[in-house]
Amino acid sequence: MSNGGTATRGFIDRIVFAFDFDRTLSEGTFEALLGRLGVEDAQQWRKDQLMPLVEDGWDEILAKGWLMAKLAREQDLTITKSWLEDAGRSLDPYPGVLDILPALRARARDAAGGADIELHVVSSGFVDIICATPVADLLDGIWGSSMHFGEGDRFLAVKRTLIHSEKARYLLALAKGLDIAGANEPQDVHRDKPPGEWHVPLDQIVYVGDGASDLDAFNLLHDNGGIAVAVNASEHGEPWQAGEHMFDAARVENLAPPDFREGREMHQSLMLAAEIIGKKVALRRLGEGE
Repeated sequence: MSNGGTATRGFIDRIVFAFDFDRTLSEGTFEALLGRLGVEDAQQWRKDQLMPLVEDGWDEILAKGWLMAKLAREQDLTITKSWLEDAGRSLDPYPGVLDILPALRARARDAAGGADIELHVVSSGFVDIICATPVADLLDGIWGSSMHFGEGDRFLAVKRTLIHSEKARYLLALAKGLDIAGANEPQDVHRDKPPGEWHVPLDQIVYVGDGASDLDAFNLLHDNGGIAVAVNASEHGEPWQAGEHMFDAARVENLAPPDFREGREMHQSLMLAAEIIGKKVALRRLGEGE
């Protein structure tokens, strides 16, 4: 709604939690595919097979699709949609993920005194796999890269890529209520739209990501009053992999291990974020129209 002529800010009764997926809510989807294709050392494979293509100018997601098809041909294996979905079903979410998602809805709604709570994934990973994971049923939307299938649901090519730098564009489009599902979408994300007509203000969004691929999203929320929380999925106590790429405007509210169980730091962080955003919505409802 418009707040023209009033002293208080406009009020939109909605809160959004947006998550990266790979190494944020679960181990990597592409690593799961590599395992099913017989690749035992995913890191070495990336170094030997993927990175030479990226250094030669390939889009990383397109390169992953091409190499996956190449691996399948070498093994005389047909990759189908059901084969990919099996890979998704085999992925175990990080501890506590399946419990915290509905708990976040409840905590944010209670803190706001009633509000529409949405949970979305915005990921460079393949939605064809993410949609088959146990997490999918708990989400309102899943946005990411996707595949094209031919006769017999056989994988033919990558048809849509959501590159790392586009995550912020998708968040802005989601906030403004623009179409983000069609070909070449989202478009016109920087066009003016009255704040009262947005789907959700950026300062009522919580974004959770794991690394350098999320810095633009962190930056967007930092600059607009939202909350960004980072997952440190580095193994054996190693430093956060994105730390060396950080810049001031992309810094997050907290960095915690990928353990979402009650009492753990990530659980506490997200519950506090839900309360903060919820109370902000409650305050704005109290002052609506004044």
